[in-house]
Amino acid sequence: MTFEGCCEAVENEGFSRLKVENSAISILYSYRQERMNVVCIWNEAALAGISPETIDEQNKSIVAFFTGKGVFNCMLLNIVCTYNTAMSKRNAQAKMPVWFVDMSAGRLIIYEEQPEDFAGLREAVENSQVQKAGTASMRKNRSAVGKRAPAYVNWLFIVINIVVFVIMEINGSTQDTAYMLRHGALNVELVMGEGQYYRLFTSMFMHAGFSHIFNNMLVLFCIGDNLERAVGHVRYFIMYLAGGLLANIAALLYYNVRDINVCCVGASGAIFSVVGALFYIVLVNKGRLEDLSASKLGLFIVMSIYLGFQSATTSNSAHIGGLVAGIILAALIYRKRKGTSL
Repeated sequence: MTFEGCCEAVENEGFSRLKVENSAISILYSYRQERMNVVCIWNEAALAGISPETIDEQNKSIVAFFTGKGVFNCMLLNIVCTYNTAMSKRNAQAKMPVWFVDMSAGRLIIYEEQPEDFAGLREAVENSQVQKAGTASMRKNRSAVGKRAPAYVNWLFIVINIVVFVIMEINGSTQDTAYMLRHGALNVELVMGEGQYYRLFTSMFMHAGFSHIFNNMLVLFCIGDNLERAVGHVRYFIMYLAGGLLANIAALLYYNVRDINVCCVGASGAIFSVVGALFYIVLVNKGRLEDLSASKLGLFIVMSIYLGFQSATTSNSAHIGGLVAGIILAALIYRKRKGTSL
């Protein structure tokens, strides 16, 4: 069963759709037996986490909407379409009834203390034609879920890094320390001694060799879009740059205290801030965000820092500084998604 198939099954029972801003939530209503029956269907796979509080907030706005239309007898049912019913079960704690549709198995799940039926919809949902469509229908649904908002800003950062690297390679060698210092690499003496603070910014987009930029851009490609969808384009732009700058400041202070005068370049500080922000957001969303989980990110963080300490050329201070900066920035900027306004 697909999210859209579930919506169609309810719609075929005489329910009308209410226009909402979020395509991952469908609200259908039907006035029967002197009451307004409302079904709120959630596509959990396309949302950045759902919680009982999110459902309650959405339900409250639905009731307020119909009350404003002069309808005071309003009954609500939530149907959560999910691939992970075990993790979604916590949403049964919402104040209004909640059913679950296991999209992997194509079946309706009704837990204890939830209504066995609602406006005669149980049979319609269980026996919908979409449920019997088989593997082809499942593939179609997964494809639809995969159509996530484009991560324009993340791609912009990747392109900028690659373009800067190519231009610098054409005009010299990115593994030549003197060449990199002449073109904006981070260095304690030049920043703190000569006041060239622009290096805190320019060094974020410079890389020493192909493997350096390849590894950094691969990580950014894999996880940057998750953060951009979670916080939005503008906030992601701010968080990436602010996290990178804070990471470079942390590295600069560390090198100054240790009296180490090195040439430091790379986007890894900013990337670690992305990782730190995602880790915070995943924890806020009960351990999962889209295809990311707290355990996966935690393992990535531990392994990356461990491997960093094994390399003499890795700026671990920038990595750790970026990680902490990302967590702090996410705590300040990120707000868990609330119910869709009607």
